[in-house]
Amino acid sequence: MIDVGIGGSAGADYVRLVESSSLPRSPRVTYVALSYCWGLGQSVTTVSTNYEAMKQGIHISELPPTIRDAITVTRNMGERYLWIDALCIIQDSSTDWELESARMASVYQNAYITVAAGTAAAASEGFLELRQHLAARSTNAYQAEWEAGINSDDRSSQPQKTILAARVIPYSTFHSMFMVADGLPLNTRGWTMQEKILSRRVITYTTHELQWTCQSLSTCECGYLLDSSERGDTITVNPTLNRREASYEWAKIVKKYSSRSLTYLQDKLPAISGVAHSFQSILQSPYLGGHWVNNLPEELAWKAYPPHVHSSDTVLDDDSDTASQPQYIAPTFCWPSIRKGSVECVYLQQQSRTWRPCSTVQGFHSEVLGENPLGRINNGAWISLRGHLVKAQLTIKRFPGFYTVEQVVLPNGGKAHMFADTFLEEFDATVLSESESKNGEMTTTTTDRSIRRSHISLPGPKSEKGLDCPVYLFLLGYWTEQAKGSSNNADGAEVQEPEPERKPEPNFAFLVLGHSPNQLGKYERIGFGMSFAQIEGASKLEDGELDRGETLKGLFGGDRRIVTIV
Repeated sequence: MIDVGIGGSAGADYVRLVESSSLPRSPRVTYVALSYCWGLGQSVTTVSTNYEAMKQGIHISELPPTIRDAITVTRNMGERYLWIDALCIIQDSSTDWELESARMASVYQNAYITVAAGTAAAASEGFLELRQHLAARSTNAYQAEWEAGINSDDRSSQPQKTILAARVIPYSTFHSMFMVADGLPLNTRGWTMQEKILSRRVITYTTHELQWTCQSLSTCECGYLLDSSERGDTITVNPTLNRREASYEWAKIVKKYSSRSLTYLQDKLPAISGVAHSFQSILQSPYLGGHWVNNLPEELAWKAYPPHVHSSDTVLDDDSDTASQPQYIAPTFCWPSIRKGSVECVYLQQQSRTWRPCSTVQGFHSEVLGENPLGRINNGAWISLRGHLVKAQLTIKRFPGFYTVEQVVLPNGGKAHMFADTFLEEFDATVLSESESKNGEMTTTTTDRSIRRSHISLPGPKSEKGLDCPVYLFLLGYWTEQAKGSSNNADGAEVQEPEPERKPEPNFAFLVLGHSPNQLGKYERIGFGMSFAQIEGASKLEDGELDRGETLKGLFGGDRRIVTIV
């Protein structure tokens, strides 16, 4: 903690670092937490070489403006202790960093209040600045004389002088949606999202006003009360949620979090680990690279929105030597593996429908890298799924000025729309031969044309033919309309709902896979496929008298098998 209230000859000009273990346990010490953007070149941090000196005292003038402002606010609140990550974590100690990142949920949940420096894009900017507008409740209201017209029904009436008055407010009542959630620099950074979600109380300093959020109220100086749908990133981890509700809340968090920025991409899992820790107590599930194993395979149904993925300058359609792997973040089936752009969980969009899994998890592996059990993971994570796998053809048609990823065509002519995870490129993959086997095991290898993610955004060769390459579709499952049944009318009498004239067609969810360029016999995800079109015979899947496995095989082809995705 930072003790902002030390005495001595230096008085208020100094603060000092204190170890939490030295603070009294009863009564429990309260503290303020700071949520802010570091920016580039954080000037003062605690490292192993200055740790003892920081405990002796730090002159406030040596600290960046945002931290100085936080000290001012803490003192004005009458609080003595302040938690700031740059000063309270030993930044050059990987062990301390891992341990403290694992404690983020506890730090912000237990803080008396979190001060959010909303306007500062860097620690060097500060947030206690002159406002751009008058105070929301200014006594200097706008006033103007108003002369009412003559009443046409009473010719004897005379014009009356009136005063038209209105108080000044910073925004219209729409400011919460358009200015708060997206407009503040603080709300563009990855680390700060969990700080806001986990905190019991948050006071945010914006350009025009102060905003307050707690577990029962969200409001601001202009007096406009925000309801829960307008709170932006303020999602409370409610322990009373059931597992299904919690999985939907997690999906909302993934969407918001994935659109934020991180200075270091390898922080993708650590920067959300505090929230994950809180959700794990509700979901009671193993954690696999941003996913909850108990919610698989449905939770694997996510799609990416990479920047400019349809641009002719960024989608490669020919061989290249650009497959050199950058630093490992997560396996390809996990959403944190998307390095640029945002992610959306498709199962959240389909929550009004019933999920029918067509695949099962056979096994998985993930090894933690460091001290945070929900943080970084080692290269080598995988999942094995059993389900229908079919070879198909990916077609990317070229139109003037851009590429569009159109569809994946199955051998029987069926089609699925594909959402590419990122930039794509073809390559010659070494694969296990299916023509020869010994005791059921593949014994020889061959070469097959395949497709993989590309981690660059350089112009690819200009091709008039577009891209036409084999891929594999793995059927996760499908969503169908809720089954019709009986219900009660206003009098409590049972009413049988009429059967629909036509059974609704299911929405099928696929993983689009390519051969792994590095691990023989395994696959990597390159996209997500979904079939919305009517597929002849698909409605039979809900017929209880039919074998669903045989029906699926007839619809798509391919056999049920175990595939391992890395």
